[in-house]
Amino acid sequence: MPAETAAPDRRRGPLGLLARIGTEGLAPAVVVTVLVFGTSWHATGAALPALGWGALAAVFGAAVPMAAILYGVRAGAWTDRHVRRREQRRLPLAVCLGSTAAGTLLMWAAGAPRALVVLVACMAASLVVTWAITERAQWKVSVHSLVAFGAATALSALYGPAAAAAAWPAALLVGWSRVHLGDHTPGQVAVGGLIGAAAMAVFAALG
Repeated sequence: MPAETAAPDRRRGPLGLLARIGTEGLAPAVVVTVLVFGTSWHATGAALPALGWGALAAVFGAAVPMAAILYGVRAGAWTDRHVRRREQRRLPLAVCLGSTAAGTLLMWAAGAPRALVVLVACMAASLVVTWAITERAQWKVSVHSLVAFGAATALSALYGPAAAAAAWPAALLVGWSRVHLGDHTPGQVAVGGLIGAAAMAVFAALG
């Protein structure tokens, strides 16, 4: 089993700094926000609609889940904002799933661009799979990796090679950082990445 927190020396030095940048700077809420605005812009091609729909998707895909997680940390329900302990992940994952599902329904009802509705629906589907693995297999899938590799898949499909050249190295950095910091095993990172990439491949096909 991976350590719940990395040994202190793994967080120090140049590699430790790079790993912390990958984990914190490319945290799921950050990457989801970039992804939904990127998708919104691609779907609308106009600044105001892109900002409006992107903001709505970001609220349900990033802001509400992060607010709930931070509230739980302050209340002592889980250890930290990354919820490193697997047994504490049930409720945070359920909140994320509920928020993205609600966002999907609201955006569909409000007439949001099809691509954005499909995107958030696929995000919700990936969380269903992650929740099931966490509960049934009692295994800590990397949500960082899920989001990073999912975003790389989606942005590559939307914007082509230029986006891929930036998104895939960033996703690899995130995956490596989770292993380096001792928060996940390589297998947990790989499975998270596969779930995210598969969900966003469906988005690319349907969106």
